[in-house]
Amino acid sequence: MKLLTLLITTGMAATGDTGIAVDTSDTAVSTDTADTSDTADTGVDTGVPGVDTDGDGLSDIREAVLGTDVDDTDSDNDFLLDGAEVAGADGVMGTGDETDPLDADTDDDGIEDGREVAGLDGVPDTGDELDPTAWDTDGDGLGDGIETGMGIAVAGGLSDYAFIPFAGSDVLVFQPDGDLGVSTTRPRMADTDGDGLTDGQEDLNLDGVDAGDQPGTDDDETDPNNPDTDGDGVDDGGEGGAGGPDDNGDGIIDALDPATTPADTDGDGLTDDEEAALGTDPNNVDTDGDGLNDAFEVEILHCNPLVVDTDGDGLDDAAEVNAGSDPSVVDTDGDGLDDYVEVINLGTDPADDDSDSDGLDDYEEVYVYGTDPTLADTDNDRLDDLSEIAIYGTDPLIQDGDGGGAYDGVEIQAGTDPFDPADDTDDTDNDGMDNIAESLAGSDPTSADGDSDGLTDPEEVEAGTDPMNPDTDGDGIPDGPEVKQEGTDPLNPDTDGDGASDSQEIMHGTDPLNPDTDGDGLNDYEEVQYGTDPLLADTDSDGLLDGDEVTGGTDPTLPDTDGDGLSDGDEVLVHGTNPLLADTDGGGVADGEEIENGTNPLDPDDDQPSDREPDDEKKGCGCTTAVPGPAGLWLLLAVLGVAGRRRR
Repeated sequence: MKLLTLLITTGMAATGDTGIAVDTSDTAVSTDTADTSDTADTGVDTGVPGVDTDGDGLSDIREAVLGTDVDDTDSDNDFLLDGAEVAGADGVMGTGDETDPLDADTDDDGIEDGREVAGLDGVPDTGDELDPTAWDTDGDGLGDGIETGMGIAVAGGLSDYAFIPFAGSDVLVFQPDGDLGVSTTRPRMADTDGDGLTDGQEDLNLDGVDAGDQPGTDDDETDPNNPDTDGDGVDDGGEGGAGGPDDNGDGIIDALDPATTPADTDGDGLTDDEEAALGTDPNNVDTDGDGLNDAFEVEILHCNPLVVDTDGDGLDDAAEVNAGSDPSVVDTDGDGLDDYVEVINLGTDPADDDSDSDGLDDYEEVYVYGTDPTLADTDNDRLDDLSEIAIYGTDPLIQDGDGGGAYDGVEIQAGTDPFDPADDTDDTDNDGMDNIAESLAGSDPTSADGDSDGLTDPEEVEAGTDPMNPDTDGDGIPDGPEVKQEGTDPLNPDTDGDGASDSQEIMHGTDPLNPDTDGDGLNDYEEVQYGTDPLLADTDSDGLLDGDEVTGGTDPTLPDTDGDGLSDGDEVLVHGTNPLLADTDGGGVADGEEIENGTNPLDPDDDQPSDREPDDEKKGCGCTTAVPGPAGLWLLLAVLGVAGRRRR
C-alpha cells in the first residue's frame, strides 16, 4: 500500500484496469474486461443505471455527480468502496448511515471509515465493528480514536487515478489519545471494566490517560480498565468513582484509597476476607500457580483457584484459556473429544466441533471415517470429505478411487465416472489436456480456459502460471496479455525489477522490460521518486542526463539548480563552473553575470557588477581558458566521465 501510494502521488499510479484487452481467440472463450453492467449487479442499489468503470457500486454518472473518481474503487483511500460509502451499512441510501466517499474519516475520530466498518480485527461481522458516522460509538464520552489509541489524524490526499482531493480528519474535531495507545478501552462498550461507571466518567478530562491521584480530589481519576482501581475489593462505582468522596480526609478519593475499604493484601482483586472464605492465599495473586489470577479464576472463568487443572482433562487452566476452551469443562465443544486430545494430539479447535468446516464433526473424522479433522479435503481430490461420504460414495482417503489417474473431484466436475478408470483419459473440454492432466495441473476440466485469462490450460501449464487464477503474479495484467502481447513475465509482477509493477509501466508508457526506459541512468521507479520523467532522459532539458544530475547533486527537474543564470549543462559542459554554487569563484558576482560581462567566473579577482565596465585587461576574457579553482576542478574531473559517456 505504501508503494502504491508513492507511485500514485507522483504520477505512476497502480490500477486494476490496465486497459489491455484479453485475446481469447485461441480458446474460443469470450472475455470482456469492460464492465458495462448496471450498478445493481454490484449488490448496491445506487438508483442510477449505467457503466461502472471501476466496479465500486456507483455508475460513472453517479460518480460524476458525487465528484468521486470513476477509475478508483475507493476514492478517499479509506478501505471502503465508494458504493458502500454512499449506500451505508444498510445498503440503502438516505437512511443516515452513509459515509462520505471523499472523506477518509467521516466522523473525524482518527480511524478510516473502512477500518471502522471492518472492526478492530480487520474482519467484518465479528462483533467489534465501529460506527464510521459516530465520533463516539458507545456514547461514553471518549472518541473511538481515543479509546483505540489513535495519536495521529487521518491524512487527506488525492484519489489514485484522477487525483481528486479528499479530506482526512478535521483537526478541529479530532482528538488524539493522550498516551498514544499505551492504555486503551473498548470503543463498543461504554463501561469497559464493568464497574458501573462509563469510561468517560472514569477519565474525567476525556484524554485517554489514567491520571490517577491528583492534587485535591476533584480531578482524581480511576482506571477504566480496572473495576477496582485501588484493589480493595470494592468496585470503583461502589466507592463513588473518579472525583468521588474522601471519607477519611486524606486527600485521596475512596476509589483510589485502599485504606477506606477491606484490604486485598496481594492485589489480586479478591479481598483478604474473600480469600479466607475460598481457602486461597491472600498473599499470593495465583494461589495454585497455574498462571491465572485468583480473582480471574473465580469471577470470570468460574474455575477453582486451588487446582491447576479444574476439569481434570489434562490441560491446565491457563492452557485452556490460551486454546479458547473452557477450563471447567472436559469437552468444551461437545464433539466427543476431550480438550486435551484436541489441543495436544490432534491440533483441532477444542471450541469448534467441526474444526475444518467440512460438515463432519471432529469425532466422526477421527473415529468413524479416519479422515483428517483439520483438512476439509483429506485426500486433496477436490471433493470435501462430507461430499465424498454422503453424496458421491467415493473414498475420502483415496485421491483417485478408480485408479485411472484422474482425481475423484475432477471426474465429478467433468461428468465422468469416478468408479470407472476407462474414462479418466477423456478430454471433456477439448483443450488438449485429458482429465488426468487437468487433475495434476489443478485446472478446470470443463473449460479450455478455466480462469478466462486468454491462455488455454495447456498454455498455462507451459508458462507455469495458475490455470485457475487469471493474474498469477497479481500485477494487474491477466496472464494471457502478459504472455502473448506484452512479453512480460506472468510469474513476476515487476518483470524488469525496477520497482514499478508491469501494469503501472504499461499504463504510464514506460517499458516493463527495461528498468531504465529513457536510458538516463535512473530506473523508472527512481524517476518517480525524484519527480523526473521516465520517458525523457533530460527532464529539465538542461543538457545533463537525469541520472548524472542525481549523481552530481543537481536538481534534475530544474535547468538552473543554483539560480545563477546558467543552465546546469552549460556550467558543467561549457564553462566549467559549479552548478551548485551561484558564484563559483566566490568573487561576489554570479556566474551567469560574469559570462555576460565577459569576465572569468573561475577568477574572483575580475568580479565586478554589471553596471561597471570591466578593466581593459579583463575585456574579452574567455571563461574556459582560465585555470579553474578548486571547486571548478573537481567538477570538471567529474564531468570528464559525463562528457565521455555522452560522446560514446
